[in-house]
Amino acid sequence: MKKLINYSFMALFLLVGASSCTKNNLVVDKTPIVTPAPYAEMLFTSFTAKPYNLVPPTPTAYAIPIGVTSVASVDRTVNFTYTSSTGAVAGTHYNAPASITIKAGQAIDTLKVTGILAPYTTGRIDTLMVKISSGAIPAFPGKDSIKLVIQRYCPVVLAAMGGAYNDTKEYNAAGALQYGPYTVSCVNLVMVPGSTTRATCKFTNLYDWGWNDISAELDWTNPSNFRVIIPQQPTGGVGAGNPPFVRGSTTKSSTFSSCDNSITLYCDLLNSSGGVTTANYEFRLRR
Repeated sequence: MKKLINYSFMALFLLVGASSCTKNNLVVDKTPIVTPAPYAEMLFTSFTAKPYNLVPPTPTAYAIPIGVTSVASVDRTVNFTYTSSTGAVAGTHYNAPASITIKAGQAIDTLKVTGILAPYTTGRIDTLMVKISSGAIPAFPGKDSIKLVIQRYCPVVLAAMGGAYNDTKEYNAAGALQYGPYTVSCVNLVMVPGSTTRATCKFTNLYDWGWNDISAELDWTNPSNFRVIIPQQPTGGVGAGNPPFVRGSTTKSSTFSSCDNSITLYCDLLNSSGGVTTANYEFRLRR
């Protein structure tokens, strides 16, 4: 009898327990599990400074990839601001939209900046800072801006760089005209063996005072920095005040432009001991 009573209590306990579990399961199953939407941030997928070279006659737009850390079921607008420490002005030097729309279901889009060729004459280089400013998506800290370096670019044609520059003028380091115009020629232009972006040449009649032909190298390996390299060498000049040695300046880079075929040399004039008597003496070779 005692065993029967115990078994009866045990069966009742199991029945109640099972009913309770079933009820609890039903309550849990009826409550939907809601997953929070992932936090979204907007960023430039590449945020280092980028060269933007304007190739005549009609520059191609520079495409900047824009990414967001999560997709959404609705369109989202992203706004941008543009600043330039060098004076580039929207509508004059470039065109770019104030905002773009990331379409529903997308995580990547493109912002296009289009340079305007006309104001980019020889030597003009602008920096343009593009920044994610506001909109439906906050910016990812530290990856919310990108800098474009804008300048005109023309393919180098060696034959066009050679010949006489009959409007050569000389300037001191302060920019004051010292001498000219007169004629300097760029001759013996030859590609450096194994290179497609370097060539050697000689400048005849540089300084207009009986100098030897001055050896140099044109280097356009970096599309944003066309250089003229002048190693130290004797000038062959005679007479009081005629510097016996010349080299490219150690503080200012000599440059050339394949757009208007101009050359600007910054040179250090040296005495017989190799000491600098005149630094950053400028030769502007024009036609």
